Amino acid sequence: MKKYLLLLLLFNCQHVIDKESRTTENRTPIFVRGEDNKNAVNKLEPTMYFAFDSSSLSVSARKKLQNNLLWMQSNTKANIIIEGHCDERGTREYNLALGERRAYAVKRFLVNGGINAARIRTVSFGAERPAIFGMGEGIYRLNRRAEIKVK
Repeated sequence: MKKYLLLLLLFNCQHVIDKESRTTENRTPIFVRGEDNKNAVNKLEPTMYFAFDSSSLSVSARKKLQNNLLWMQSNTKANIIIEGHCDERGTREYNLALGERRAYAVKRFLVNGGINAARIRTVSFGAERPAIFGMGEGIYRLNRRAEIKVK
């Protein structure tokens, strides 16, 4: 019985996306079968969350970015876009500026880790593209983020 559960666990842990469905909702693939994997994003963690009215990187965000730094160092031809986002509180102008600061904080971490700044573009969407629509701190928390997209 233990052997059966172990085998079941091992087979269920492998996530594969075929060549035709390389991305899901404009997200990066987990693993691409049948290629050399230089474009496979199997360790990139695309979303970092921020505290209210802050562009400071949390301990959790720094851990994710450390993994992303390693991924970028091993995928030297990959370029990324970092999108800064906010919750709906604040003016449009303020949220655009805060989103830019969040995106830049992520970029600065990667550049300080040795990644060429020319490989990274930043853009702010402010509160224009929420991850989740609605009100309340639980929803706002998920909208205060920076997302990394591979170009």
